[in-house]
Amino acid sequence: MTRAIIFGIVLLPCLASAQEVAYLDLTGVTPRVDLRHPPAPPPKCDSNGVCTGSGVGSLAVECGGGNAREKRALLTSLIWLDRSEYMDGDSAEIEVSIENVGDVPIEIPWTPHLADLQPEDETSKFHAMNLLIGLFLHWGDGYSTSLGWIYLSGVPEQKETMLTLLPGEWARVRGPIKIELDRGDGFALPLPGVEQTATAEFELRQVQYTPVAGGVGLRITNTYPRQVHGNAMTIHVLPSDVRPRWTREILKP
Repeated sequence: MTRAIIFGIVLLPCLASAQEVAYLDLTGVTPRVDLRHPPAPPPKCDSNGVCTGSGVGSLAVECGGGNAREKRALLTSLIWLDRSEYMDGDSAEIEVSIENVGDVPIEIPWTPHLADLQPEDETSKFHAMNLLIGLFLHWGDGYSTSLGWIYLSGVPEQKETMLTLLPGEWARVRGPIKIELDRGDGFALPLPGVEQTATAEFELRQVQYTPVAGGVGLRITNTYPRQVHGNAMTIHVLPSDVRPRWTREILKP
């Protein structure tokens, strides 16, 4: 089944070996990410009328580590924010460039529509690659936390869902995120007056999706091209109980 994927992709002519080759604008795009699966079985109830449900997906993550001799490398630069100050829970819009600064070509996922990659048979497992593009906040002596993510997916066998970057080539992605601060014990935002900067970072994964009754199981294998940090920008992130000084100017480095 052939699917047309059109959502603000601009492919640029090949003019030189080092150049921008694509631009993906996700502004106003609603990602199709809900995967189909067999229905959950009915709940089981005991003689006291206590019922338990069943049919949930599983999650397995296979982690590894980077290799200093890895020939693949991506440089991520934060090049645009829709404002300079945010509160926890805000919607934000970011633009990031992703450049191949390694020695070999690299394929990256290039569609927000994960559900379009699922086979027609809702019981069939399938594989896809995921690219997560994150906005990170940094302050003080090495403190940092993620603020929100753009999610892209692709299948190498479906070339229209992937983008190949040759060494020296780059692409830009613009899209919405939701500012969500870490809720872990001991987490606290920097005190007022402490300088805060934001960067863009990425995660690249191979994922096996296995539909089961009532859900979808995931087996995630992280892959590790070298991560190179590019341009950073100054921002301020406030807890939700602090009244913001809304700054609406468009920001550029």
